[in-house]
Amino acid sequence: MPQHSIAKIAYYKKYLTTYLSIIERTNYVKKIYLYDFFAGEGKDINGQECSSIAALNCVKQHFANANAKIDVAIHFNDSGISVVEEGILKINRVEKIANSINLPKHIQLTFTNSPFNEIAPKIIAKLNTLKNDHKAFCFIDPWGYKEIKPSLLKQFLRNGNTELLLFMPICFMHRFVGKVYKAGPQEFPGGEELQKFLNELYKNDLPNIKNQTDFIQDITKQFKHYLKMNYILEIFIEKEKGQYFALFFFSNHKKGFHKMLEAKWALDEKEGKGFRLKSAPELFPNTDYEDYYDKLLKQLQIQAIMSNQELYDFGLANNHLPKHTNKVLKQLTAQNLIQRISNDGLNVNGYYIDDNHERKITIALTQ
Repeated sequence: MPQHSIAKIAYYKKYLTTYLSIIERTNYVKKIYLYDFFAGEGKDINGQECSSIAALNCVKQHFANANAKIDVAIHFNDSGISVVEEGILKINRVEKIANSINLPKHIQLTFTNSPFNEIAPKIIAKLNTLKNDHKAFCFIDPWGYKEIKPSLLKQFLRNGNTELLLFMPICFMHRFVGKVYKAGPQEFPGGEELQKFLNELYKNDLPNIKNQTDFIQDITKQFKHYLKMNYILEIFIEKEKGQYFALFFFSNHKKGFHKMLEAKWALDEKEGKGFRLKSAPELFPNTDYEDYYDKLLKQLQIQAIMSNQELYDFGLANNHLPKHTNKVLKQLTAQNLIQRISNDGLNVNGYYIDDNHERKITIALTQ
């Protein structure tokens, strides 16, 4: 398994661990459904866990570390033939490995070997019947991009109780996207499927294909517009220098988005963007991302004043955590550029950057 695949699974595990912990503490969710539509081999030839078994062990560990009461229904699907064990299906291999793991009674397993285009409508129908105290998480990691349609993602997320993690081979898509508009989709394999994806997502607009990092961020922007969702996060995974894959995380809930953002920063403490090769000096050597300090100061200059809630939301919208916003505010305070105003007449000792914090304060420019 290559390093970028290991990184992909690391993000999945990190978020899933946090997700289970949060859901457990809500006290109102009774059941979680986890779907992995391309479950893989279970383990590679060297014993490295693929997404399915990695997720299963995350769930098992959660029940070992917590007084967990929530039921978890896990559905693994893969229609491929194993390349590790000759003569069996991938899902048979996943099932064999899964059945060797001693699991708590709270975990229910289902295994299927259906093509994605056949099983997706069935799962969507099930998701649309979820009770209010049931939640779902879908991991979609296809080989290529022909199965992925923006309209299908919209159907997965329509119920409001589902979060989704999607893997896309950006480097391959970027290589051919220019040809779709210039030479036509018939000129290369997969061209028609790529054109369908782009036409549906962008309609009459053209994607930004200046480089792969711009392309990834532009897709995120279009997903937000197409799906009418604010909580969509991209995670860059460097395949080789200058070549990227990407994970896209979709959530209907601010809390879920915040926690995935924490997982992203935990695995990339320097830039909070994603996995990069150790040999690469920077994740984005040829891009001009604004520093978060400059972004936040500019927003304060536009608005003149911002509440602590607005500052929290601005941070999430720019893929930064409350601790990053706090750091910038401390700098601005030290430079006498801002002042803190109490809304309740009490002393203000911090910035209280959190969602619906009980303290309500205002940050205002001093000039």
